[in-house]
Amino acid sequence: MQQAEKRMRYILTHSMVELLNSMAFEKITINLICEQANINRSSFYRYYENKYDLLTDSLPVITNNLFNLNDINQNNDLDYIKQSFHWAISHKKLVKNIIISNEQYNTYLDLIKSASKSVHQTISSLSKDELNNNQIFKTFLNSPDPDTSIEMFCGMVTGIIQILVEKNNIDDVKIDSLIDYYAVKINQLHFSN
Repeated sequence: MQQAEKRMRYILTHSMVELLNSMAFEKITINLICEQANINRSSFYRYYENKYDLLTDSLPVITNNLFNLNDINQNNDLDYIKQSFHWAISHKKLVKNIIISNEQYNTYLDLIKSASKSVHQTISSLSKDELNNNQIFKTFLNSPDPDTSIEMFCGMVTGIIQILVEKNNIDDVKIDSLIDYYAVKINQLHFSN
């Protein structure tokens, strides 16, 4: 891919994310995307067939932030999960506009696939020591089916985020206390077997 094409795709994907911060996907038009990106329609069609193709290309921008893969805390898996939920709550409108507000296009499954791909890429970029320090990733790799385990985890996190962004009275403190509570309960189940 040429530098100019990479740059234009970057501009278009980030323009889509910016628009999703303020409106549901089905309300976004090619004209709005072009206006946000400061390009004309013919330039848009040089890179994408339609807004669905652009959304697919934009999902990694969102999932890298949502699943916090750019700044993963290797030492504390609960902090990693909390950071993902905090990001979702602080970007509630964007998350709602992707997961909840779309009646014409099911972005939920695409978001899970994109997150799974991002997790795979992150795992493959880590050293053995880094993987051994990350209990979540180590659990994926030691499972009978790592690919399915990653997809299930991403689906679970996406589902929880969907619930959280629908709540009007949720804040960072409540999220942290819920995660801590369930971490203790899951740990108790694990050790009782």
